[in-house]
Order: sequence, then structure tokens, then C-alpha cells
Amino acid sequence: GGVQTIGASGTVYDVAYIQIFQGDLLRGYTGGYGSTTPRPGRRVLATPMHEPAAILVNPPAGNSPEWLALGLDGSMAAFVPAGRAVTWQLLGPAGEEVVRERYWLTFQPGEIRVCASCHGLNINDQAGQPVPQNPPQALLTLLQHWQQFSGDVEKVYLPTVTND
Repeated sequence: GGVQTIGASGTVYDVAYIQIFQGDLLRGYTGGYGSTTPRPGRRVLATPMHEPAAILVNPPAGNSPEWLALGLDGSMAAFVPAGRAVTWQLLGPAGEEVVRERYWLTFQPGEIRVCASCHGLNINDQAGQPVPQNPPQALLTLLQHWQQFSGDVEKVYLPTVTND
């Protein structure tokens, strides 16, 4: 029920959700070779997002609290933990992994990133289409869901979404 952009021939995969992971720091591995002494340092483990505040204010979707439904226009919007490395993967309608992000990003408190931050177009997309002009549907869904929690937050500055 959404949109598709096909730039070249090949397999087309349906995506319906985005699953967000946060980087949790764990103590080093045990020494190995019969040793029970942990090695120094920590390692990052991709863990499904479990930050209570983010889980609370994101619209529920799918089978897990860290899943978010993509907008019918292909957009996504989510509250994520600030100051913590996050990554994500796109999931198909049944929850199967389709595309895994290769990068970790850290967002600052109040930071807002839009599609063009990562997927900016110079002139046309891979199918030769111009830059989209529609407001992101997922942002509207997120803000409508978030309104019910506005009494729990003192002040938040959000951008205005227009059709300009």
C-alpha cells in the first residue's frame, strides 16, 4: 500500500518496518583458553532499542516495541535515545530482515534529521525522479501519537512541516 522507486532491474523487496538498535557497552570477553579473567575494555553490542522514554512515545507497530511502521510514502520518524549510538534495519511485512544499516549514528538531545540528511539528492533520484516535495507522513503519525504525552514533557521545539 505504499510507494516504490525502481532505479534498475533486479529483485524488489517490500519493506514495512524499521527496527532500531542501540549500542550497549558490555565488559570485555573472558580471557579464553581456560582463563576466567575478563579482558580489559568494553565492546558494543547491538541491542533492540530498550530506552523506556523512546519506547513510550513512539507509535507501536509490529511485533516488538523497537519496530516502527514506515509511512506509506516511505518515510520514517522516531524518537531515539540521545547520546547513544543507534543503528537500524528495514524489515519486510512479516518482520524478515531486508536491509541492515552499516553505520552507527549518535543523535544529540533535540536533534532532528530528515531524509535528505542521509539520502540527499543533487537533482534526481536513482529512477530519474526529482526531489520529493511531500511532507513526511511518518512524522505526522509520530507527532499525532506523541500529543497524548505532551503533558509529560515541559517544552519541546519541533519543526513545522509544510507543503512549500
